[in-house]
Amino acid sequence: MQLTRKKVKSISIILFSAFLIVLLVGIKNMMYSLNTSSSMPIGYYKLLAAENIHKDDLVIVCLKDSQLKKDAIEKGYLEVVNHERCNIVPLLKKVVAEAQDHILVTAEGVFINGNFVENSRPIHTDSQGRILPIASLDKILSKDEYFVLGEHQKSFDGRYFGIITKDEIINKAEPSFTF
Repeated sequence: MQLTRKKVKSISIILFSAFLIVLLVGIKNMMYSLNTSSSMPIGYYKLLAAENIHKDDLVIVCLKDSQLKKDAIEKGYLEVVNHERCNIVPLLKKVVAEAQDHILVTAEGVFINGNFVENSRPIHTDSQGRILPIASLDKILSKDEYFVLGEHQKSFDGRYFGIITKDEIINKAEPSFTF
């Protein structure tokens, strides 16, 4: 049997369509999130259960209601959404400290167990000249407390909102495709 261009094209279309169907069914059954914020690498992240959280884990965070959260929404640092588990677009951050770690946040930057974290110096004003709420911390973290940072120096993270608790973590995340 000789394959003509038309047959090859038809077979290719059928195979590609089958691949797309399998891919879409697989994605539907798995949870993924698209990060568009520059505070962490842009791309798709696979969402995992929020269990066994440790340093270097990426987590999806929904900040608890507070005056700081209200102010951050008002200033546009956080975006309001109608989401079943969170009333803001959840934040993707990296856990840099956990229980028994000593956190010190100063105007010079973040220190974890006495070690300076590179590029962690808080920015005192936003792009519109408004004063940012720098978290002044000097604390040993308790069980189920975490300190998170973004990878970008201008990330809205623990330097501004402080310590988060386990109940503020919606998911762990794992990069699937970032750019």
